[in-house]
Amino acid sequence: MPPGRSRNALPDSFHIGEFHVEPSLHSVSGPAGTVRLEAKVMQVLLCLAEHGDHVVPKERLIGAVWPDTFVAESSLQFLIHEIRQAIDDPGGRQSWLRTIHGIGYSFCGEVLVSSMGGPTSGLELPAAWLIENAGFHKGLALGNAGISTKHTLALINRGGASAAELLTLKEKIQHAVEEKFGIQLQAEPIFVGFD
Repeated sequence: MPPGRSRNALPDSFHIGEFHVEPSLHSVSGPAGTVRLEAKVMQVLLCLAEHGDHVVPKERLIGAVWPDTFVAESSLQFLIHEIRQAIDDPGGRQSWLRTIHGIGYSFCGEVLVSSMGGPTSGLELPAAWLIENAGFHKGLALGNAGISTKHTLALINRGGASAAELLTLKEKIQHAVEEKFGIQLQAEPIFVGFD
């Protein structure tokens, strides 16, 4: 694959965690607001996002932004710094963008692809990730209904919960995921202990 060519073409917009990226507008929106990125910063961000969690060598990133031009590595490091600021991921934390010293960079989490404001049809995303990133973590309790401390996808009766309480929790989770990501979770329930 020639430098600068992507392995997975991205649509109009995508998410990196809680950050919504719109390449055509050179913008990244998150909890603190919207940040406009310079064209070269967006080019690097796109190249990284297109490769998902695979390491992208520094040479490939430099070739994508400055083809046929010799550029010091510090120029790429500056663009990476700008991306980290836009997605609130300081270099010491590296929650979303990992530095592979001497080699390149990669995203740590998943790049969630969306098009026209909603998910791409047929794209499968981990439901547990969606649920947790919508604010429902392992061990969460709402009354006597809750989420298992071991499995995000398992709703449990903590003692005395009715079927209605468990269904209410399920519906709250589904609503939160749809509100945050535009994705409708489909339940595949296995009811144990209900008559």
